[in-house]
Formats: sequence, C-alpha cells, structure tokens
Amino acid sequence: VADEPAPGELPGANPDGLSYLQFSSGSTRFPLGVAVTHRALMANVFAICNHGMKVAPADCIVSWLPLYHDMGLIGFFLSPMAGQASLDLLPTAAFVRRPMVWLDLISRNRGSISYIPTFGYELCARRAETMALDGLDLSRWRAAGIGGDMIRPPGLRAFADRFAPAGFDPKAFGASYGMADATLALSFPPLGRGLRT
Repeated sequence: VADEPAPGELPGANPDGLSYLQFSSGSTRFPLGVAVTHRALMANVFAICNHGMKVAPADCIVSWLPLYHDMGLIGFFLSPMAGQASLDLLPTAAFVRRPMVWLDLISRNRGSISYIPTFGYELCARRAETMALDGLDLSRWRAAGIGGDMIRPPGLRAFADRFAPAGFDPKAFGASYGMADATLALSFPPLGRGLRT
C-alpha cells in the first residue's frame, strides 16, 4: 500500500512564472521551446475570445485540432474554457478517417466557430463530392477560421461551393496568423468579411 501524500497547499501562480513549454513547429527555423508565462497565456486567450473570435454566450465551438499543437491547445481548448464557451471536441483521428463527422457535429450542435488548416476544408470538399447533404445545416457557422498551413484559395472555394446548399456562407472564412513564439494568435481579420485575394 502506497503512503498517502501529505496534505499541502498548491503553490500560487506567478503571472510572470512559467505556465508551460510550447515547441514551435520549425517552419521558419529549427524547432525551439517557447517558455509561455501565465500572463502571456491569459493575455492571448483574452484577445482570442474578445477580439479575434468575439465569443458570445450563444456560441458553440467545435474542434478536432490536436491538443499538442498551439492552435488546438490554446485556441480551441484553453480559450473556450477561459471564455466559458460551449466546446465540442472531436478526436483528431476521427476527423482524418471521416471528415464529414466534423461537419455533422457542427450541424447537430449548432456550431458557430471552428478553425482548421486549409487541408481540412479541401478534404471535406473532396469527400463530399458524391454525397447528399440532406439534413446538414451549416448556417450558424459564423467564424470558419483558417490557420496552421498555407492558405490555398481554390480548395476553400471548392468547400464554399460544395456546402452552400447546406447554408455555409463564404463570408465566414477568416485567415488568421499565429506562432508558438507569441503564445498563439497574432492577427485575425474582421469577422464576416470572408477571404480577399
């Protein structure tokens, strides 16, 4: 039988103390560990919820992004928790095998915010080419963000065209930019404007 741990108090959080280490992707140089402080994390979460996505009480956020990546961990796990938003998480592997499950979850739960890399939109458009979209409702999706990879407009146009009958509005698209070196979010476009190329 293991000894019971001695009761004690948890250490207080220091705003400038280390919250976690996030490793960068290495897309601009070799990967490196970024020491994220509590203050930096909460400032980024506040900006994402209040300025970038303008999260409201009626929003439902849907994500399949992996939690080992900053867009998944901070943007679509910690931000909704801190902003007290409804969040539906789909395992990443489930999306990869059956991407339409993600869109079905958005439809069934009236999802209004979801961000993914361009390849995800392209994959959905290809998989749905021969499918009926009966019952799929994407009309409440107000922020269809793009981030984490190169933005390829033809694939996004294919997605918008394919899912227009299900109520998808291409003005929901918003290309964002972020880096682990800055905790996550650096820039968001105005919501409801769509892509401009």
